[in-house]
Amino acid sequence: MPLQTTLTDIIGDILPALSNKNPQVKEGACKFLTHCLSSSKQAIAPPQVKPVSEILATLLEDSYAGARDEAANAFGTLMKMVGERPLAAVMVGFADVRKAKVKEAYEKATVKAKAGASAPPKPSPAKVPPKKAVRKKEEPPPAPEAQSPPAEDDTAASDKKARGPPARQLAKKGGPVATSGALPASTSAPTKKPASAAAGAVTAAASKPTKGGSPAQPGGLDTFKYKHSPEDAEALASELIPPNFITDLGDANWKTRLAALEEMTTWVEGIVEELDAEVVVRALGKKGWGEKNFQVSAKLYGILVTLAERCPSFGRSCAALSVPHLSEKLGDAKLKKPASDALVAFAEKTSLQFVLNIGMFSLVSPGTVC
Repeated sequence: MPLQTTLTDIIGDILPALSNKNPQVKEGACKFLTHCLSSSKQAIAPPQVKPVSEILATLLEDSYAGARDEAANAFGTLMKMVGERPLAAVMVGFADVRKAKVKEAYEKATVKAKAGASAPPKPSPAKVPPKKAVRKKEEPPPAPEAQSPPAEDDTAASDKKARGPPARQLAKKGGPVATSGALPASTSAPTKKPASAAAGAVTAAASKPTKGGSPAQPGGLDTFKYKHSPEDAEALASELIPPNFITDLGDANWKTRLAALEEMTTWVEGIVEELDAEVVVRALGKKGWGEKNFQVSAKLYGILVTLAERCPSFGRSCAALSVPHLSEKLGDAKLKKPASDALVAFAEKTSLQFVLNIGMFSLVSPGTVC
């Protein structure tokens, strides 16, 4: 199951991107924010409503049309989640045109959680155990009937005296032995041992997740490990991918490259569940990250989306190889749509925080990832 994070945690990572100097980054961050608000099953935290609404209000006056439109969509979705009253003070200074856009986005927006809506209580499951406990208490009364053997006290006493040596052996083993209660002592001793064994098992189980890295750890969301080195991946690609695809991707004619990717798309869709996604992504990146034709690049991004959505071996390493390149293409008017679609698919497969962190890191320090 892919790692997940909460809306409250991810908002802190989105806010810096909303103030970025690059207008395309601001537009993409607004799209991510809208996606988070509409798909989150948990409402935004009240202390975060004001900073988010204020920065979106600033973006509504941005000089870049794309940022303004996406900010209106995000503001309308936020209003759908928290209601109109908490945002009334911010909207007072809006121009009529801006208010109309926000209202239009508010009417079209859909959210899965609303502020103030609490999860319905579930008293019925809590009431079921007491009923079962009552039934269990009603069953013990037949037990006293089994205590009829006290009539044979003489024979029982003689038997206990005759069993003196076994009682001594039990005493040597460390079990508490009574003259008239040898049997209860033998039954109580094993019950204590499983208890200690269970406690040891719990502590051992508790220590294992810390060694393997549990999802709850804050630093675990950004960690990943490449499955192959570049040299090993290139050797595996020559065996896995048909050689004509690799050859045609290096052709000088863009139509030949486009035709090769169309054939490769059909090939990938046919055996997507058996592919090693990292090998394919590395092969595509080696040939395709420097592509100049937007049609060829868009077709390549479509293959990445297919891998992210359907390939079981697609993970963080594959996303980390692709996110830096795709983040740069968000500023390309012809490629921002297919690039953003691929990034959304990566976020749904891994986590939104992971994709944002890799993307932001690559924009701040280009060339340091992969």
